[in-house]
Order: sequence, then structure tokens, then C-alpha cells
Amino acid sequence: MSGRRLREPVFPRLTRQTPIQRVFLKRLQRLVLLNRYGQRHLAFSEQENLLLKKAIYSVFQDSADLGVQREARAILDAQALTTDRSDD
Repeated sequence: MSGRRLREPVFPRLTRQTPIQRVFLKRLQRLVLLNRYGQRHLAFSEQENLLLKKAIYSVFQDSADLGVQREARAILDAQALTTDRSDD
């Protein structure tokens, strides 16, 4: 895989959220990027991969509880689209 570059994911701009909402959305972005990078470049064990997916789900649920489900869904959708395109 040397010489191959991952496309930079495009995430929605974070606007008009409270500081705690921004913290959770940024945390979700970070976990999604770690998951994406880990699938390509790191040797995550199955258990580590499962823990990361559970963390993403947990932060997504927290974001939904804080009223920013639409933004959180957009982050997950952007990651899914980017991953699908890079598989080509």
C-alpha cells in the first residue's frame, strides 16, 4: 500500500452549537478518522476494532441526546462516502 494516499474526508462545518455539543461532534470526528485510518494502516485486533466501533456509537448517541443528531449523522455519512470511494 505504499504510495497510496487516502482522500481527505469532508465533514460539515460546525456552527451554532454549544461548547459541549462541539466537543462531542469533534470527538465523533476524531473517532471516525481513527477508525478510517486504522482500517488502512494500523493492525487493530478484532477486539480493538470492536471497541472503536462501540465508542463511535456511544458518542453518536450522546450527540443525538444533545440535539445534534443531524450533524453527527452527517459526520458518519461523510466517512462512509469517503471510505466507499477509496475502495475503488
